[in-house]
This record gives sequence, C-alpha cells and structure tokens, in this order.
Amino acid sequence: MSLLWKMVSLLFPSFGIVTHRALNICTSLLHTVPSNPIIKNVSRISASPTMLYVQWDYPNVPNGLILYYSIYCCDLTRTMGESSDSSMVATKSTNLCSEWKVLGNDSETIIHGLLPYTNYTCFVTTNTSAGEGNPSMNLTAQTDETLPADPPANFTAHVLNSTSILLQWSKPTFLNGEILSYIVSISPLDVFILNADTMEYLLTGLEEDTSYTFEIYASTKVGNGPSSKVSVTTHYAPPSAPPESVEVIVTGSKTAAFSWEPPTLEVQNGPLISYILVLSELQFNLSDIEANTTSISYVFTGLQEYDSYSCIIAAVTPAGIGPFSLPVHFVTFEDVPSAPPQHLTGVAESSTVTLSWFPPPSIDINGNLEYYLVTVAETETGQLWTFHAVKPDIIIGSLHPHKCCSNQCHFPIPIFGLGCTTF
Repeated sequence: MSLLWKMVSLLFPSFGIVTHRALNICTSLLHTVPSNPIIKNVSRISASPTMLYVQWDYPNVPNGLILYYSIYCCDLTRTMGESSDSSMVATKSTNLCSEWKVLGNDSETIIHGLLPYTNYTCFVTTNTSAGEGNPSMNLTAQTDETLPADPPANFTAHVLNSTSILLQWSKPTFLNGEILSYIVSISPLDVFILNADTMEYLLTGLEEDTSYTFEIYASTKVGNGPSSKVSVTTHYAPPSAPPESVEVIVTGSKTAAFSWEPPTLEVQNGPLISYILVLSELQFNLSDIEANTTSISYVFTGLQEYDSYSCIIAAVTPAGIGPFSLPVHFVTFEDVPSAPPQHLTGVAESSTVTLSWFPPPSIDINGNLEYYLVTVAETETGQLWTFHAVKPDIIIGSLHPHKCCSNQCHFPIPIFGLGCTTF
C-alpha cells in the first residue's frame, strides 16, 4: 500500500489524513482499462487464401502493463448477408467474429484459419490486469482466392430426344473466388469452356441410343475446383440405315426366299425388335404384301406364277421404322397356264374345220406361251387327232365328210402333252 499512500499524498496535499474518498479514487485509477490501440493495416497474404496480416500501434494510454492484445476478425458478409454495408461496425457479439490473442510486446500478427475470398472486418483491443480496453477502429480486407471448394451445384442432364441433351447447373456453394468459367467435359466427345454466367448448355447432333458421361468444373484464376459427374443415354430412334446385303432366291413359281443382314450397330439406334418386308407385284396391279418377322430371313408363298415383284425391307426399333432398303427385283418361275383358251369357235366345211380362239387371260398364262395343243376326236369311233398351233387359229383338213367331231383346244396338262403350254 506504500504506492497508494504516495499517490494519495500527491492528490490531496492539504489534508493530513487519508480520507475514505481519496482512497476510492486512487483504487479506481489503478483499475482503469487501457485506451484503444491504433490499428494500422489489415491485408491479404497471397501465399495463403486463409490468412490476413494485421498490424497496430500501442495505445496512447496503456493504463498499466499490457498483457496481450485481442484481434477480432468478423465475416460480416456471412453474418448479415452479401448485401450488407461493409463499413458496418464489427463488435465482439457478432456471430462470426473470431478472437486471436497476441502477447503485449507484439504489434503485428498473421491470422490463420479464415475462409478464402471473404471480406473480414478486423479490430484490436488491449488487455491489462484491469481488463479489456475499447476496440480500435475497424479495417476491412479480403482473403485471397483459391480453387472452388465444391463442384457446381444441381448438375443435371435432361435427355430431350434421341439426339439432344440439356445440361443445367448452378454456382458452387463456396466459390472461394471469382468464377471465370465452367468447363464441361463430354465423354467420349470433347471439352467445352463456357462463360461464368452460363448455367445451361444444349447439346445437339448426338448419337441415338448412346450413353454419355458429363463432368463439370468451376474455375477461378487459381484453377479448377472439384467436379460433378452425370451419365445419361439418349433415347431410342428409328434405325438410320436399312438392312444390308439383301438377297432373294426364287424357289418356285409361287415362292421366293429372302435373307439379309441387320444395319450396322452404329446406326441401329436402339434394340432391333423386328423387320418389315413390303412386296410389290409389278404386272397386274395386285395389292402389296406386307410381312413382319424377327428373323433375318423370310419366305413368301402363294405368289403369282411368272410374275415380276420388287421387295423392300426395313428394320424396326421401339422408336419406329427405319429407312427401307433399295428394291430387290425378281420374277417367279413359269408354270402351266391356270386357265384354258377362251371363246373357241369353229367353221366346218365338207372335209375341213377352221378353228379360232383367244388366249387365256394374261394373269393365267403363267409364262411365255409356246403353242396350243388342238385335239380333234371323231365322236362315233373315238379316234383322236392332235395338232400344234402357234397362233390362236388352225385349219384342220382331211376329215371324213358328214362325221361328227369334237374339236377342243385344251388348257395345259403337260403330263399328257395336251393343251396349250408355256414350256
């Protein structure tokens, strides 16, 4: 208490005794907190995006031995929103203010563990045995940039159709810097660099029924952050090419066998579920014949004899019918006529008969008409005479006068060699 007595004597020289009031005043002086220090500098450290350099001067009135300094750095942006005023006074009660303690003989320090690319408002207080003094003025600085902490958010790929995909995303949650671009990698195609304000990208001209993997990065001046991936498959589409190596083998007058190879895998655009064959008759305007098969071969039956046909074939996926192949033409084999000559007439004289007729209908000739077989039978005796006629008329002579004959122009019966024939 000797120091206390000396101070009292100096303050109250006219009193011979120490009053209770004087003692209280001196005790209060001993416990006065220091004045505020003077903060000089707060600046980023380019070597690390999580550090700030802080410098200050000693307080003008320390009011005692300085034990340590408290440095407070507050992220006011995160506390009060990105739109808050950066000049707002920071206080120790702010939610995101952190304290660092530095020994009293220091006047600078490096603050660690901050967030990258963040505005911090910092102030300093002095601490003595009397307690913590008033804060210095605020200084604000921003930590340096680094890589984005996370990938672009909500990265999705929307399949629009068999050849188009729409990519969409949003900014990373923690930017850690100014986003300069987005880098989109498309496997197995290419890499695209997009502007920072781009949040979607439309891809067209893709392959049908093909799997694609997309990877996206956000990029600052420091480099690329972590990526996000998504994989999708384009929709099925009708095949973009017809079946290949189409062949036909005519196996009879009414049958033809087809075979082919599927379109190449690159143009199938989906699983092949069937093939469509369209057979067109070319001479008599008959209706088309359509067939469907899951095999790579097909046999048409019940065709018209000695007729011209063309056939086209297309492959089918769940999305539809692809293009048809080029027409394959063929002609069925000849066969015997399926109808007799028409309108047979005869004019008889004493020993001759003149016969005439019309050919069978064209659709029933079933080949190239070679000749007609004309049979003359004497009704009384049953005697037969056979004649060949190249044209649809004939004069038969040397008949017995006044004999009854049966004149016939037979339709083809090749086993017996009778009738008109195509062979």
